[in-house]
Amino acid sequence: MLVCITGKIGSGKTYVLNEIKKLGYATFNVDKYVHSIYKKGKIGYKIIKDHFGLTYVNECEVDRKKLGQLVFSDVNNLDRLNSLMLPIIHAKLEEFKYQKSIVFAELAIYLDHQVFFKSLFSMICVIIGNAKKSKEKIIKKQWFLSDENQEKLLNSDDNKNNAFYFKNDYSKITAKKIAKNIINFVKKIKK
Repeated sequence: MLVCITGKIGSGKTYVLNEIKKLGYATFNVDKYVHSIYKKGKIGYKIIKDHFGLTYVNECEVDRKKLGQLVFSDVNNLDRLNSLMLPIIHAKLEEFKYQKSIVFAELAIYLDHQVFFKSLFSMICVIIGNAKKSKEKIIKKQWFLSDENQEKLLNSDDNKNNAFYFKNDYSKITAKKIAKNIINFVKKIKK
């Protein structure tokens, strides 16, 4: 069973995922995975170098800041990056789908690409953070996921049976409660 932990940047997804891991469950952070394949000699590095050029890689890894400036200034470049990287992410996640254990995967980009990924997940858990704190974190990272796509997910008929929403106030106690609630929902679904 593969469970998606998603939400906008700064919502507290990683913190909740870490709490789930502390409770003894298998977790997978897609962002960390992408960082790992952006290292020199790995598939992500090769793809970026081959399709975007040497300007976007250095001696060690993909220059994520330069790549981010490129793709977020031109939607065509963003679409091109997604067409190259989403299949790799999908294939990695698919490896977990057929394991006998439950795996919780943090996937922020689910909000923008749910059609591409939804067949992988038995359950979607959306972490909704404080808008002001999320915005501060987004500005620091110079990254975004649209409010519009979160709203689409919240109102989507496709997700009514397998999507659950958790408000996060950024306290350790709340993150632990969210982690426990997610695990309880998963256990009910698995029965």
